[in-house]
Amino acid sequence: MKEAEDMYLRVLAGKEKAWGAKHTSTLNTVNNLGLLYIHQGKIKEAEDMYLRALVGYEKAWGPERKQALDTRYNLGLLYKARSMFRNAVQQFELVVQGYIKLLGPEYGETIEALNQLENCKVD
Repeated sequence: MKEAEDMYLRVLAGKEKAWGAKHTSTLNTVNNLGLLYIHQGKIKEAEDMYLRALVGYEKAWGPERKQALDTRYNLGLLYKARSMFRNAVQQFELVVQGYIKLLGPEYGETIEALNQLENCKVD
């Protein structure tokens, strides 16, 4: 996984140089780097990447764009895994609300986010 991390970091540096740190393509790489960090067990680094991507997506597109909601969902999963249930609930509540507006209440991702929300309230 070290090779993958090195590749993402090179891509990120190239996108930041070419398009800037706030460009949505750069933010996609930031989010993907967060996913990789989760798989590597680098939780703090993953959180930093998710937060950076989320802030950028919300500034670029607003909080109810699919990419912003998906990143918020990832952040909720991270908080849940760290037993930070209050933070996870906050994230999942916003995700559920956004997915309902964007995708509808019966959509699979909406239902899964609702399931994650309920699991955090029980834990």
